[in-house]
Amino acid sequence: MRKKIQKDFNLHGLVRIRVETIFPEKMQNVLHHLAEFESREDEPGIPDILIRDYQDFRPVPPSPNQLAIPGFCACSGSILDIPPYSLSFDLAHSPITLFSEKGLHLPLNFLIHTYLLRKGFAMIHAASFQFQENIYLFPSFGGIGKTSLVAAAVFAGAKLFGDDMLIIDHHNVYSYPQAFSVYPYHLPILQYKDNKLAHSFRKTKYLNFITDRLESFSNRPAKLFRVSLNSLKVPCANIPPRKIFGDHCFAEHGPVDCIYFLRRINSDNGDISITDADPIDLAKTCTSILFHEWHNSLRYLLLYSSLSSFSMHDAINLTSSTYEKAFSKISCRFIDIPSSMDNTEFQNKLMEIIKSS
Repeated sequence: MRKKIQKDFNLHGLVRIRVETIFPEKMQNVLHHLAEFESREDEPGIPDILIRDYQDFRPVPPSPNQLAIPGFCACSGSILDIPPYSLSFDLAHSPITLFSEKGLHLPLNFLIHTYLLRKGFAMIHAASFQFQENIYLFPSFGGIGKTSLVAAAVFAGAKLFGDDMLIIDHHNVYSYPQAFSVYPYHLPILQYKDNKLAHSFRKTKYLNFITDRLESFSNRPAKLFRVSLNSLKVPCANIPPRKIFGDHCFAEHGPVDCIYFLRRINSDNGDISITDADPIDLAKTCTSILFHEWHNSLRYLLLYSSLSSFSMHDAINLTSSTYEKAFSKISCRFIDIPSSMDNTEFQNKLMEIIKSS
């Protein structure tokens, strides 16, 4: 019988999380997000979010008010149980609970965001750092260059809040330094030297060359061989920020001085441009980006929203309202970056803007 692992996490005193599982891979997934917030001793009292294995779930006895889809799911009060997926959760009460097997099925960041909304806080898809006493927030879509910018800033002496997800209230940003998702092109940007990882990336490039050519073969042996080779690939690696930048790279929280929304555009002049952004429109855009991050779980969330008192519509509106209150107090601008600009030039140009602001 597998031994149960338990860990507690405390996010700035805002959210307490407890994870109990027999699956090491499940705990590793949680640590990818929360390693910097692990409590060294068990937190007393009831956590705000409790994550356990589905085998620990005890179904609620059926009631006259139970809503169900026979053979698939049942919703008793605020608890949705989906046995075919070994998934049960309650987002409406405290603690927020999630019962699942090896995978979480619902994003951990969504659970945290749901609880934060109750306290006037929210998660935001953005990077942030403190440089020369000023705190900057950089929302954007994925793949725009947040990690490149953060790396340039931290190597120039900035303190990091995070490069992907952060916590904000009506004026402040709070650190949420998840492990970096490092792809091969990040290695020189992050000045990260790991011979074993570099070898894995080179091997993956070679395997991609082979599997691309196997695509032209539709017979069963070729398909099986392609699946086997795909299982050996390492497209990216999760690296803790302190392993890249050192133990003293973090900031904790503080008031945001300026918001720059990063955009990649097709431009003829080949240079970066800066324009003012409307706070309300920017809040709506950032809300869309955040919930798009969780689109793979929408089937569960929309089902839950239709069967329980929890409302996805209310969660989206409350998120947008939280952003609006924050953005209306801070200078908001767009930074438009030519799509043809490479990472090195992008880093240099952005740092010139930051240093002169």
